[in-house]
Amino acid sequence: MDASAPIASVVIPARDAAAVIGVQLAALAAQPEADRLEVLVVDNGSSDSTSAVVRSWRDRLPGLRLIEARDRASQSYARNVGIAAAQCEQILLCDADDHVDGGWAAHLLAALTSADSVVGLVVGWDGGSLRPRTSGQECFEPRFDFLPAFGSNNAAFTKRAWTAVGGFDEVIEVGEDIDLSWRMQLAGYTLACAPRARVFGRERSTAASTFRQTYGYGKGQVALYAKHRSAGMPRSSTRDGLRRLGSLVLHVGDVAHSPAMRTYWGARAGWRCGRIAGSLRHHTLNL
Repeated sequence: MDASAPIASVVIPARDAAAVIGVQLAALAAQPEADRLEVLVVDNGSSDSTSAVVRSWRDRLPGLRLIEARDRASQSYARNVGIAAAQCEQILLCDADDHVDGGWAAHLLAALTSADSVVGLVVGWDGGSLRPRTSGQECFEPRFDFLPAFGSNNAAFTKRAWTAVGGFDEVIEVGEDIDLSWRMQLAGYTLACAPRARVFGRERSTAASTFRQTYGYGKGQVALYAKHRSAGMPRSSTRDGLRRLGSLVLHVGDVAHSPAMRTYWGARAGWRCGRIAGSLRHHTLNL
C-alpha cells in the first residue's frame, strides 16, 4: 500500500461560502491526518470569491481539490458530484460553514472500520469561540419515530454503500441525508455512532433565517414520509399538529418580548408552515 496515498475523501458542498469556508478548511488542516485527506470542495455555482478562497488553502491542504458543479443549485447534486469524483472508498462529509473538532476524521474512520456508515455528534455553535451552545442530538435517536440517521454535516460512509443505493436523492430538497441513511439501512448496510467525532454546527442568528431553516425541515419531513411510509415510517399525529398550531397562535405575542423569543417562535412557526406546505405538495396530511 502506498504510504502517501489518501486514506479518505472529505466532500464539502459550497455556494457563496467565501466568508466562512476558511474556518472549516483551517480545522481540516489541523487534523493529524491532514496530509492524507483528499478534500474536495464542490463549488455549487458561487457568485462570490469562494473558489479563490479555496485555492488559497492548497499549500496547507495538499489533497485539496476544487470541483465545479454548476448545473443546478442543490447540495444533494453537489455532494453526488463530489463523491463520484472522490478517489477513496471512505467518504467523510461536512459543511462549508461549520467547524470540525480535533480528531474528527480519525474518530469517523475508526468507526467506519466496522460499519458501512457513521454518524457523528453535532453541537450548536454561535460562530465564535468553540463553546457548544447545545449538547447535540444523540447518535442513535430515531428520526421521526422511524430509524436513526446521519446528517450530511457530520457523517462517513463507504462509496460502495453510496453507489449501491443510488447516492443522494436530488429530488428531496431538505432531509436528503436522512433519506440516504435510511435507504442504506433498509438495504442492509450498517450504521454506527462516533460521539467523539464532533462538529460545531453554525446556528442561525436571526428569526427570519431560523424560520427559513425550519420551514425547509418541515417540508422535508413530509417528503420523507411520502417516500418511506411504505417501509414503516409513521404519520405524525394530526391532533398534535393542530395543538401545536394553536399554541403558535396563542403565543404570537411572544415575538415582541425579546430577540430570543422571536427566534424561538420563528423556529416553531417554520416547522408548522413547512409541514403544511409539504402536506399540500405531497397530497398527504402530515401536520
